[in-house]
Amino acid sequence: MASPSSKLPEKHAYRIGEVARLLDEPTHVVRFWEQSFTGIRPNKSPSGQRIYSRRDVERLLTVRHLVRERGFTLEGARRELEAQRHGEVSETPPAAAPEVEVAARVEGLREGLLRARAVLARAILTLDSREALVWPPEGDDAEPQR
Repeated sequence: MASPSSKLPEKHAYRIGEVARLLDEPTHVVRFWEQSFTGIRPNKSPSGQRIYSRRDVERLLTVRHLVRERGFTLEGARRELEAQRHGEVSETPPAAAPEVEVAARVEGLREGLLRARAVLARAILTLDSREALVWPPEGDDAEPQR
């Protein structure tokens, strides 16, 4: 992985919106990760806006890499960060399907659903045409045939 700081602008403080853009994540995800991982503690501006240090942003970039690119759960990412802090190497990568495989599975499911929708649409047309032939029933006491 390229150094997390390689994509950061040269500055010491970052507002939450800027951090969200750098991470390509919504601000609520940034706030959630801030609460989920120790060591990410932004200061607050006088107006109450979160101000992240360069070190905070670097940690968030590492969290994003572990969770989004390597497929770690949040708990797994916490353990990995702890191991990295102690100079240990991760022995086992997480058991997660690569994005390409997931995308292919989703596309397969989508195609199956589209085929099912077409079958159901034809069935509805068939039922509608048959119903028109026998409906409405003659007489008030007539019940639909089963």
